[in-house]
This record gives sequence, structure tokens and C-alpha cells, in this order.
Amino acid sequence: MNIKPVKWLTGRGASSTDRMVAYTNDGERVRFPLVPIRRETAYYHGIKFAAPYISALGEVEFVYPETIQYADGI
Repeated sequence: MNIKPVKWLTGRGASSTDRMVAYTNDGERVRFPLVPIRRETAYYHGIKFAAPYISALGEVEFVYPETIQYADGI
């Protein structure tokens, strides 16, 4: 279990209380999609081709919603 503070959950619970979120980090139940922002200039390395992209981490996608739990007022 990892416990990490997140400043975005302060005051986000019911009646402006602090919120806690608990979820599993299993790849079959939670996805962290990468959203491509733009493609950089492609270049060659001999016979290999490289096309780098700049991406951003999208929002967390829960495949099974019952694997997440919110707790307010902590």
C-alpha cells in the first residue's frame, strides 16, 4: 500500500472536508492513457525510422468502478 498526499483533494469532500481516494493499481482494472499532444520531426538512424511524439498523461480510467473508494472528512 502506498499513501501519498495530493493537494487537489484538500477541501474537495462533502461540506468542504478533505477527501481520500483508494484504488488498485492493477493494469487490468485501471488505465493511465497517454494523450498525444504533437508529433516532432521524424528522423532516420541508418535503416531505422524514429517518429517521436510529445504526450501527456490523461485522466485515470477505471475499467471496473467498484475498484475505487472515496472517503470524505479525514
